[in-house]
Amino acid sequence: MSVGGALSRFTAAVLLASTALAPTPAQATEPTGPPNRPASEALLLIVDYSGSMKEPDGRGSTRIQAAKDALGQIITALPEDLDVGLRVYGHRVPSADKAAACEDTELAVPVGPLDRDGLRATVDGLEALGETPIGLSLQQAAQDLPEGVPSTVILVSDGADECFTDDLGPEPCEVTKQLIAQGVDLRLETIGLQVEESGAEQLQCMAEAGGGQFTSVEDAGLLAEALAAAQNRALRVFEPRGEAVAGGPSLIDATVLEPGTYSDSILDGETLWYAVDVPQGGSMTARLTIRTAEVPAEALVALEWQDPQARRVDVGLLNGISRGQASTLATSTGEANGSRSPFGAAREPGLYYLAVRTGGFPTDAAHDFVLELLPDGQAAVDPSASAAPSTGAGTEPSAAAPSQAPALPSPAASPVAGDAELPPPPSTSPVPLLLVILLAVGGGVGYLLWRRRTGAREDPDEPSYS
Repeated sequence: MSVGGALSRFTAAVLLASTALAPTPAQATEPTGPPNRPASEALLLIVDYSGSMKEPDGRGSTRIQAAKDALGQIITALPEDLDVGLRVYGHRVPSADKAAACEDTELAVPVGPLDRDGLRATVDGLEALGETPIGLSLQQAAQDLPEGVPSTVILVSDGADECFTDDLGPEPCEVTKQLIAQGVDLRLETIGLQVEESGAEQLQCMAEAGGGQFTSVEDAGLLAEALAAAQNRALRVFEPRGEAVAGGPSLIDATVLEPGTYSDSILDGETLWYAVDVPQGGSMTARLTIRTAEVPAEALVALEWQDPQARRVDVGLLNGISRGQASTLATSTGEANGSRSPFGAAREPGLYYLAVRTGGFPTDAAHDFVLELLPDGQAAVDPSASAAPSTGAGTEPSAAAPSQAPALPSPAASPVAGDAELPPPPSTSPVPLLLVILLAVGGGVGYLLWRRRTGAREDPDEPSYS
């Protein structure tokens, strides 16, 4: 699935008829020292420093610089109880000596208690140079991971491993399958940065074999969003963090919050409301992370922003929730500068309302989630939420406002077969409703034209015989 298609099919359909990475992580408080605790999980980043990463990224920089910038943002937001390591390849031996370059992989930072400054310094201090020995790197990564700790590997590459084609290294997908067959406790997420088809196929095969997901990133500026989403998906142990709050039962009872990180819980089929002030020229992104042990295939989470006049400005739908994993969804108010949202609402400064809805979750318990409210540039705003001319004033907020939002169904529970992306249930798509509206409008226009014609026949002008 590509980051360009990360906006749900639900939101995309509405935007197309009316005309949303996971985002970069929020700024986290820097720790005062290494945490004194046992690790609950381990994360190993494997990063491509091959020569092709020096190529332009299409944004006035290089792919390697885009990767460094994205990793820096991820490192800032990593949870404290996570042991983290970094393996890199292609950074020491030039491609001129391909045999040697295909052995160039190094555990640059051993997996251990999170040292943000040290990890960032290592990422920034290395330069792109040689080949892409992905298979060998993954093979050696199995030795990097601590025993007895659930582990995740996130691999970032801009191309395929071509070492194995010259018998200079193992085939990456086969390595992944072998590690899983050997009982190595890892989940593999792969991210392709402006990768060609052959590389995408290879990275997809690896992710599927490793129980993870492949994400293709064409816009280098969205790499941090892809990394954040991969990291959130991969969390095995989900501990809600942030200030505990309780969302309001309706828009007029919305819980007013400041930008920050909060925790709450929600029942199946419930809607919770929050509100946050958005200043002139500012914007606000809501990022929700939720995890539940057993998730039916039809489970849905929706986020909806409404403007100070209680009119919809952005909607996001998460329907790819994987059993036992944390999943993240983000939506944005867009800049409060008087422009218009894809839904026709004016983006004016003031108190914006955020609705969180669920459908199809297990009904026997409340489900914990983390809600981050990220102002301005602290999160990647969904590129599809573009501005358009203002439509003018609307109505004041009222208790009836929640009915403007699409209701999520509560389908019968059914077990998840695997970690594949889940399609939205047909009832959640706005296309049938839009078709009905279009047919009604077309029928009305046709009726008026018919009446005009028949009226003309019934009351003709008096003929002139002169």
